[in-house]
Amino acid sequence: MSVRPSPLVIPTRSTSSRFVVDLLGRAQKSLPTTVTVDVPQGWTAKPASSQTVLKSNGVPASAAVPVTLGLLAGAAAGDHRSS
Repeated sequence: MSVRPSPLVIPTRSTSSRFVVDLLGRAQKSLPTTVTVDVPQGWTAKPASSQTVLKSNGVPASAAVPVTLGLLAGAAAGDHRSS
């Protein structure tokens, strides 16, 4: 799993921002995955959780999950961690 852009830099006056979670995996058949985004209090993530099935059949398979962050109005500048 990786996130792009990395790092995600959001201007202080923005009310939302988008990023993409890239998934890569390999399994005998299909690989069910769940992406859950944990954000600071007062922020939102849409979707907050997303389920995707990578159809692998023994070879690497990938998927991209776009996420939109809704930012808390008046959030202070600085590092805000999400996972």
